[in-house]
Amino acid sequence: MSDAATEGNSFTASLSGLTAGTTYYYQAYVKVQGTGDKSSSVQTYTGDVNRFTTEAEEVVRHAGIPLRHLWERWPC
Repeated sequence: MSDAATEGNSFTASLSGLTAGTTYYYQAYVKVQGTGDKSSSVQTYTGDVNRFTTEAEEVVRHAGIPLRHLWERWPC
């Protein structure tokens, strides 16, 4: 995951290398450094645990062979 970009109370992040048809869980958190006489303290705040599921991979077949396998054997 890349560093998250924030604006206000929301954030965005880019993900790669996810597996099709898989459920992923995530939780946002922030660490806040204290100030003044509490400058050595750090508070951690967490958001809710959320989830999303990637779409299932669609396999197109030709003569019973997945087309991606045909492509890997005979690329254009």
